Amino acid sequence: MDEAPNFASLFVDNEAGELLYFLIIVGLTLASLLVAIDQRTRSQHEREATRYMWTLTGVVIAWGVLTFGNLFNLLTGSADADIIIPPLERAITATVILLLTWVFLTAESPGSNHKINSSVLFLMLMMAAAFVFTVSSWRDVAATEDFNQHNLGLLWTVIPIGIVLMGSLLLLFQYNFAADIPLKLLFFAVILMGHIYTLFEMGNSNLSGNEAGSIRIAMLAALSLLPVLLYRMVIDRFREAVNEISGMVQTIPPQEIIPQAPVISALPPVMSPGTAAQIEAMSLLKIAGMMLESSSPREIPAQIAKAVAITLKADIVAVVAIDDPNWADPIAAYDYIHEVPVPGLALNLDNQPTLTSAIELNLQCVLLPTRNSDELKDLFHRLDVQDPQPIGPAYLQPLSRNRQVVGMLVLAMPYTTRRLEDSERNLLEAIGPIAARLLVISREAAKNVEIDDKKAGEA
Repeated sequence: MDEAPNFASLFVDNEAGELLYFLIIVGLTLASLLVAIDQRTRSQHEREATRYMWTLTGVVIAWGVLTFGNLFNLLTGSADADIIIPPLERAITATVILLLTWVFLTAESPGSNHKINSSVLFLMLMMAAAFVFTVSSWRDVAATEDFNQHNLGLLWTVIPIGIVLMGSLLLLFQYNFAADIPLKLLFFAVILMGHIYTLFEMGNSNLSGNEAGSIRIAMLAALSLLPVLLYRMVIDRFREAVNEISGMVQTIPPQEIIPQAPVISALPPVMSPGTAAQIEAMSLLKIAGMMLESSSPREIPAQIAKAVAITLKADIVAVVAIDDPNWADPIAAYDYIHEVPVPGLALNLDNQPTLTSAIELNLQCVLLPTRNSDELKDLFHRLDVQDPQPIGPAYLQPLSRNRQVVGMLVLAMPYTTRRLEDSERNLLEAIGPIAARLLVISREAAKNVEIDDKKAGEA
């Protein structure tokens, strides 16, 4: 039994132990803060990391004030410091416990917890008032009594116990969305044991002086769990990102990922298969980035048309929706030569047998002036091109999801009349699955907006 008090007074008996305690406390909190800041910089919408960041900023400031106060006391030996420091340490310890309890309860919450926020703010104001009362009452008896033997010391030992018990209870009710509940409960349990042991020593009149070594050791052990909690949060975010990317890849059928025509044969002989695959992958990444430049889902079809036109240097690129068995509707078109969007009229599939075949067979097709002159003239007229001479070809690339054609990329060459090289046609075929997925997302978002607007209008 004699060893426990000696161990509890490890950071109390000498100035070096006290200084070491405050340095370790600040170091642990600062390390946790840096982890939260690093995660926050990865995403401006990272709510959990943001809450940890601001909470730990306040905790670091609180510990910093207490540390500088103790350093000033150690260096100057001021009598006034003996009046301020004991209640200040207990008040800051209780405030730190309250702040961490708040962030444990609300960090993973999807919305704002107004009741918890209001309760925490009220408790902080009450503790500030209690601290002012403690200092004014302690000033008259500080020279003759120990803080641990006074009722004020008992009060500031009971307050954290109440905060921890209430926080543990609320945490159990937040199990639906709170993360790492066992670790957080262990944090509360360590703090609770330190304060209960201090109460036991105070009740037996075995605890003298103004500091409580068991409370300091409990805070040191509990705060060592903070970096672990923050590290687990970062790992969870990386795991979520990997799962999201894997889910997106798995939703694309293998037959849509692999081009039907061999890529190697379309490239110059001097290129190795690895180099060709890398070039095509980089091109696809660049095109995908251009397609997603706009934040509005409604503008995605226009971005698809522009991105394909710029990448393949096609005269006109149109994104055509296939919603009707008799008509194909150009929902977006871009003129690369004049660098402007162009209007498009619906195509009658009775006048476009090659387009109909491309939809039915889900295969890339080409319209050539020598064999599809009537279809080309009708297509160019629908794309607002007036009687080009000589007439150029056009390429039709189906956009399919789950083996169902949801749209068509139309590349028309009325001005330059040039033909795509084999490597360009292979790249166009590889673009198909990406453009198809984005087109489906865009159209579903537009439908949801229309439904919401209709509901709002009815309301």
